[in-house]
Amino acid sequence: RSVKNEALLAYLALTANRSHPRPALAGLLWPEEPEDAARRNLRQALFQLRRVLGAAGSAVIVDQNTVRFADTDIWTDAAAFNHLFHLCAHHEHTGLDRCAPCMMRCAEAVALYRGEFLQGLFVDDSPALEEWLLMQREWFHARCMEMLDALAAWHEAGGAFQVAHRYAQRQIELDPLREEAHRRAMRALAERIIADRLDIQWISNTRPEAIADLEYARLLRRSGCRMLSMGAESGDPATLERMGKKLDYARLETAVRTLRSADIQSFVFFMFGYPGETMKSLRRTRDLALKLDPDYANFYPVVPYPGTPLWTQCVKQGLVSEKDWSRVDFTSYVLNQPALPARKVMHFVRRARLEFYLRPDYMLRTLKNIGSPARALQILKAIPGYFDL
Repeated sequence: RSVKNEALLAYLALTANRSHPRPALAGLLWPEEPEDAARRNLRQALFQLRRVLGAAGSAVIVDQNTVRFADTDIWTDAAAFNHLFHLCAHHEHTGLDRCAPCMMRCAEAVALYRGEFLQGLFVDDSPALEEWLLMQREWFHARCMEMLDALAAWHEAGGAFQVAHRYAQRQIELDPLREEAHRRAMRALAERIIADRLDIQWISNTRPEAIADLEYARLLRRSGCRMLSMGAESGDPATLERMGKKLDYARLETAVRTLRSADIQSFVFFMFGYPGETMKSLRRTRDLALKLDPDYANFYPVVPYPGTPLWTQCVKQGLVSEKDWSRVDFTSYVLNQPALPARKVMHFVRRARLEFYLRPDYMLRTLKNIGSPARALQILKAIPGYFDL
């Protein structure tokens, strides 16, 4: 068994009943070989394929000029997936996620998709064949995601929230950055909590992009959500770029406002002292916190945890001043930047906390929302430690 033989079989099977000129196949698989050598390689590959396939080898039909694959007696998951998708695509309905027969086909199709098309198969010396493999992988992935999305929507609309959540989770497994899948999974979970009348309260981390609209936020609130936390990290665009973090400040501001309108508390995290920062960039981060005005904010010195890429970067640049790993935490600043010494960073962190939490309008709003004397006492006891007083 060889990579070229596997690729040839896949190519023929996915283009079943289509005749391919032998010179074209030889050039596709062995583009850098002389024509005679490429044709000889093709003859040997076809012979080996038919021998490996045994009785099914008769499906590989070869004549003097062409090669084709007859799929009458051979089943492949890729061909079955393709067939089911095209049945849905050509079926008359008002929408894929509103058609019961097509939902049955989609469920069958996504069960066939167990991962990337021909995962692990690469043909480095055949750019055209590698491009074909890439196009097939992208096509199967995109079609599977479409069907999973339709299945999740169908079951959510029908009140089968557990099934909807399962299909949304499958999308996330295949594409962890698909924001709509995260929202759908969270929406299905919230709907199920409400439907099952579970009397729970919960908090979670999220991203600004996940807070899509007020209706979605209110659904989370009805399910028991009390607080959502988000990482802003820095108010300085240049610092965010060095972090490799993409943040839309406008969407973050909208998310905080949306949560407040839905009666969900917002908690935003800010970091100070990233390599290359200046006092000006620290002030920008402090100003962002004041502008956002979330219900809670946490201000931390940057912590390059051992083993992380940031730690490696700081060690290479000679910025790490602390050898005792037990001290590498949020209570101290362990980087040694000449333009931004540790005492300045820690002083700024403490001052930013005070400037944020001791605003009169913030204190008044907080007092109104405390809810009970016990909670007020709990907050008062925590103040000295948090502000390092």
